[in-house]
Amino acid sequence: MTYLNKTSLRDTGCRSRSVSQSRLKQRGFTLLEMMIAIGVAGILMMIAIPNMRDWKLEQDLGSKAESLISSLELARMTAMQRNKVVDIQSSSTSSWSDGFFICARSGFTANATNCNTSSGDEIVGQYDIEYRDSGSSSIGLVIDVGETRIQPNQNHVRFLPNGMSGVTDKENSLTSFAKFGAANINVGGDVKFTICRRIGSSYEAFRITMRTSGDIQKELVKDGGTHKLQNNPCTNAG
Repeated sequence: MTYLNKTSLRDTGCRSRSVSQSRLKQRGFTLLEMMIAIGVAGILMMIAIPNMRDWKLEQDLGSKAESLISSLELARMTAMQRNKVVDIQSSSTSSWSDGFFICARSGFTANATNCNTSSGDEIVGQYDIEYRDSGSSSIGLVIDVGETRIQPNQNHVRFLPNGMSGVTDKENSLTSFAKFGAANINVGGDVKFTICRRIGSSYEAFRITMRTSGDIQKELVKDGGTHKLQNNPCTNAG
């Protein structure tokens, strides 16, 4: 036979009343508390959103630098595999920032004549700067050989079938450069591609160096111990 214990009933009743009372004491946030929480969240978002935007711009620039390297490697590999001269020609006559295309030549053209598919030249690839958004965050690209700026309407970057690289001279602007071989590569130093963009109040840039041997190296351009630059390393960047 089971007996009920008064003490256990009393204890059980107390616990039941205690639970009920604690539930009655539960409440939500006050209006003031909610306003404070919303204000704090708003401040955090104001701090985070610009940083996220800058991070996205940096990632885009790094991606375009890697794509540039891939295009140069494609041009060199095409020259060696097909035993042809391969030129990198600007997509416009005003700026390398409009991108370029890769042209496998039908013969050993001496100077920087334009790619002509009707005469047997073949376009094997193209490099576009897809993130040229308007305003201060547009991407720019410039090319230098030594201390000389390479103009898109005067020069092409060229790969020989043996893998060597240099620039061609369309309007005799590189008369001080030593000419190499029948394909007329002007060698005045390593070819340097600088790709940059403004991020916030400063600039960021990558430099892709293509040596005469055809080897390619990428580095983050630094100024004063930081990768942020005060001056624009690309004169035609936004």
